[in-house]
Amino acid sequence: MHYSFLAKSTYEYHPRSRRKKYSDLALLSLIKVVKRHNPSFGYLPMTDTLKIKYGLQVNHKRIYRLMKEHKLLARKYNLRAGKYDSSKGPQGKKAKNRFHQKFKTDRPYQKVVTDISEFRYGNKSMSERLYFSPFKDLYSGEIISYTISQWPQTKYVLDGLKQVLAIRPKLPYRMTIHSDQGIQYQSKAYCQT
Repeated sequence: MHYSFLAKSTYEYHPRSRRKKYSDLALLSLIKVVKRHNPSFGYLPMTDTLKIKYGLQVNHKRIYRLMKEHKLLARKYNLRAGKYDSSKGPQGKKAKNRFHQKFKTDRPYQKVVTDISEFRYGNKSMSERLYFSPFKDLYSGEIISYTISQWPQTKYVLDGLKQVLAIRPKLPYRMTIHSDQGIQYQSKAYCQT
């Protein structure tokens, strides 16, 4: 028996050389079609879309160059700038710190904490994100209420707060809800509730 061996570079080269080559003009027209339906796409989501939806293997640097030359880059979001930050937006007065780093308690429903977390899925585009808003009792460590939504709006945080107030039994002491200084927690509706 006789075996012949190929160099790894030769083996790797051949399957790639059979891929279709697309001109910049053809790629640009396809980018414009995708951009028409998804105007907030930057070059990375665009590269993913071309790969997944159209089966094109195109280098992200080439997509970036084409989009930059023709002023098609995203103006508002990219993967880093589009990250959720609840402190963005108009800020009201800062709430008084009532915990002073004392997060332990010996009474149920005395100290409750909350925050909003962002979870990405799929291609991690702006439309493929969920926001989770739990309310945790520091006495037992139990999540006593939560909401999951596609948008980090005050309405969803309020829904979770109303659930907490509905299940809280009559107690002789005050319940304090601690959160960050996010815009949802500074809203008039949340503070009044």
